Amino acid sequence: MTATTTRYSEIVDIAAHLFATKGYGATSIQDIADGAGMLKGSLYHHIAGKHGLLEAVIQDVHNSALRRLAVAQERSESPLDTLTWFVTDHVLFNIEHRDGIRVYFEEFRSLDPSNTDRIWEDRLAYDRFVTELVGNAQDAGEADPTLDPHDAAVGILSLMNWVYQWYRPDSGTPPASVATTIAEQATRLITPRRAS
Repeated sequence: MTATTTRYSEIVDIAAHLFATKGYGATSIQDIADGAGMLKGSLYHHIAGKHGLLEAVIQDVHNSALRRLAVAQERSESPLDTLTWFVTDHVLFNIEHRDGIRVYFEEFRSLDPSNTDRIWEDRLAYDRFVTELVGNAQDAGEADPTLDPHDAAVGILSLMNWVYQWYRPDSGTPPASVATTIAEQATRLITPRRAS
């Protein structure tokens, strides 16, 4: 990795933090330059503009999600075990990349339409995968057959995606514990209820 590439990655991380804490609209190029410890004019040697940084932040998160989706699709465990792995992996990533995740969800509409359309199509593939996992778990007798797979998938995705809103690193709860708990909640959401 070249020094320029490393510096650019650092700038993208700084932009992600500023966009997450101040909002994209309220963050200036000067803010990003100050965060990077450089003059605004020097910053333009590394970036095309603020919008390009927003695209880079969202694309980094998006690419990672697609890579993790591809890994999940190749797993050979039962549907319920795959779902457990997928939710755990997703939650851990979201906790470790809270700034980027916040920007991804909250500043998505600030992208130009050509990018939002492309990313939205990939998001639907993510949603379809979870819906398919629920359906496969039902077929395997692992999940409640009375559930609507899509509705169940929406509930699971909500558990997975919104952790960035409430998790705080200083809470004393380790990320792995949070991920395990949410994965358990996701599976409990779809498994048949047993009479007490």
